[in-house]
Amino acid sequence: VASRRATSQIGSFAHMPPLLLLPLGLLPALCAGFDSCPWPNAASSATHSSSGSLRSMNTPGLPQRSTGGRARALRLRAGDVDDSPPLLIVGAGVLGRRAAALWQTAHPGAIVYGATREADPQRQSELRAEGITPCVRSQFGTAELPACKHVLFCAPPGGNDDYAAEVGSALRMWDSGDGDGAFVFTSSAGVYAEQGGGMVREGSAVGASPRAQRLLDAERRTLDAGGTVLRLAGLYTLERGAHSAWFKMGSVASSPQTLINQVHYDDAAAAAVAALLRPARAEVLVVADDKPLSRADICAQASRLPRFSQSERPTFTPDEGSSAVLGKVIDSSYTRAKIGWKPRYATFAEFVDQQLEQ
Repeated sequence: VASRRATSQIGSFAHMPPLLLLPLGLLPALCAGFDSCPWPNAASSATHSSSGSLRSMNTPGLPQRSTGGRARALRLRAGDVDDSPPLLIVGAGVLGRRAAALWQTAHPGAIVYGATREADPQRQSELRAEGITPCVRSQFGTAELPACKHVLFCAPPGGNDDYAAEVGSALRMWDSGDGDGAFVFTSSAGVYAEQGGGMVREGSAVGASPRAQRLLDAERRTLDAGGTVLRLAGLYTLERGAHSAWFKMGSVASSPQTLINQVHYDDAAAAAVAALLRPARAEVLVVADDKPLSRADICAQASRLPRFSQSERPTFTPDEGSSAVLGKVIDSSYTRAKIGWKPRYATFAEFVDQQLEQ
């Protein structure tokens, strides 16, 4: 009886406004607050290193999800109606798996499908261990995989010959009938044209490079279908992100003073879930922390961490024209108000501070 009451209460939260649902349903750690490719090292996202595994990552508070399926089975055996909203994640890598953990915290027992491009027994086993039901994209549109009211597309563009078509395929798995679900596509804040150090907001001008156009085409598919576009700043954890890449490179042919906007993977996952929890609408949102840092400042902050303190700090040697690239400053205040989100790590420097306190 207590289980049914708890399930009923949790289910009722799904109909409350997102600003209430996010702090009530998500992790206590996220309630305190919740360059520029947002998918660094995407090819290794399926590995269970300390940066990618929910079982060993350094950020406290994220739940283990091995009991989600058992909790759902117990409710079904008790005769309850299983109304926990399922979630389909296309691209169950570092970001997608973090979002899955948060979704199952907000909706205990909910099925989370993790779609990958190809069947990989080892990776599928890892997903199952985290409470994710593995599937492959070839199952889209078949009786093997039901359409879901909530879909998160966070697969990187690399390796997709027609990225917009991949998004279109995922959109066909979105059950948008009654309007109480959402489709969220994670794009990149790198599509913005600004490189002179100016302010950028959701509707700011975008660039025309082939890379930007590839993302913008996928964004248009999403918006035309009524989905939400989430443009993410550069993603990072302790082990992955711009700072890690630069330390490995040693010498970087870029200006040390260019501003880089960032957001921690955990905070990006929280923003994605917050967007999923509000009614669908065709809208562009942008997700970044409070303050961009220059490349030099990011490396200086990373050098405070034991992992990088013994390594030689990267050198930046601007090539012709790169010294004039000042970057941009992202203002995400509109997005924060719309979805009830703010980053747990206000800046990369604050992230480093918290790591050193642990």
